[in-house]
Amino acid sequence: LPLTPLIHRLLDGRDEAPADFVTVEVLEVAPGVAADDVRTALAHLVEMQEPLRYRFLHNGLGWRAQCAATEHAELLDTTVLPPLGPEDELALLQADKDKLIDKLDLARGPLLQAKFYSRGLHRPGVLLLVVHHFAYDEISTVPLLEDLNGALADIAATGAPRRETRPPAWRAWAGQLNAMAQSDQLAGELTYWTSVLRAGQEGNAIPEAESPTAEPAPEPGVIERRVPADAFAAPLTVSGPASREAALAAVACAWARWRGQPYAYLSTVGHGSPNSYRPSDRSRSLGWFTNLFPALLPVAPGARVPDALPGIVDALRAVPHDGVGYGILRTLSPRTAAVAELRELAEPVVCVEHKVGGIDAIKVGDGAVRIRQAPLHTRQRTLMEVNPIVVFTAVVDDVLEIKLVHNGRFDADGMAVFADHLAEAFAELSGVEAVPPGVRQEGQG
Repeated sequence: LPLTPLIHRLLDGRDEAPADFVTVEVLEVAPGVAADDVRTALAHLVEMQEPLRYRFLHNGLGWRAQCAATEHAELLDTTVLPPLGPEDELALLQADKDKLIDKLDLARGPLLQAKFYSRGLHRPGVLLLVVHHFAYDEISTVPLLEDLNGALADIAATGAPRRETRPPAWRAWAGQLNAMAQSDQLAGELTYWTSVLRAGQEGNAIPEAESPTAEPAPEPGVIERRVPADAFAAPLTVSGPASREAALAAVACAWARWRGQPYAYLSTVGHGSPNSYRPSDRSRSLGWFTNLFPALLPVAPGARVPDALPGIVDALRAVPHDGVGYGILRTLSPRTAAVAELRELAEPVVCVEHKVGGIDAIKVGDGAVRIRQAPLHTRQRTLMEVNPIVVFTAVVDDVLEIKLVHNGRFDADGMAVFADHLAEAFAELSGVEAVPPGVRQEGQG
């Protein structure tokens, strides 16, 4: 199987795939659903969704991916959950999550592990699910719930799930990106991306006082800030590109103030809207359809976020095809002199990702399985090999949560100051009712 640009980036230079780069879901299972039925539904899910059977293998020629015909590993552990308070239950789930991660094996499988906690006939059970990120992104939560609920409904009605498969959308998308890398389709984007990276180099320098220490930190540093509902903008709560634009404007202003620069050089993730570089429909397929791209965002000295927002929106909407082409040029295209120049330029230090709503905001019908809010922490070291500072923002229960994660090598006081700037910048968006229209360029996704 071909690899996508982002998976290439994370595997390059490694002998082993990062097993701890995972997504964790905590699901609530309706009373009366037996553990054996959950086990059957999970096996059916892995049979239907081929990314859960992918294997990532390394030899002297590099990395490759294969799809196993079947999954032979045991996917589910079961236990009876004793009566616990919320904090003790969360601590138990956190400890068990780490044990499940240790069972993942990207070379031999599985890429999914789960534990089912029975709480008696009349109380909902809990299903803790760990899935490797290479096979699963945030949007994958919806088809996951649909498939699990469909299988459990079939088991309740007939004793077995209906045999069906899902379209291999991720395989097709990865193949499309690799084919584009061998064509002339991206020649027109090469100058654009090179100019963005070249212009951001000076702003990407780390001052000597904040340079990484000689030895790697044992754990990433995490700093959190919260902004109440009455102090941030309405666009941040609406799913779609407008919320990402508002979040990036706030982070750009915070970064520019902290660095004393008239712009911010940041990376961000594509918002996933279909375009000619993306699958037209991946709604029923699991997979990691994410792309990263750099952006150079203008911030006038002393500008408040609402004042900087129109120019930042214009810059983001001028990005061709939601940035998918950048990863292809960076990792997949044949190495010409122009491509080599692009690859030698440093990427942004900081990456920004914004999402609307917590995991409990996703509901799929009235099925037996639902998302349950449970803030389990996962290690972020793998992602920080590309961007050593990552800013995660999310609107959860009418509160904007800001999580600044760094690789542990930066000055803690400096990171705290940046986090304070972030909270102040997001609060400046209070009262902004809509993101300005901006300029949409041809080819923009």
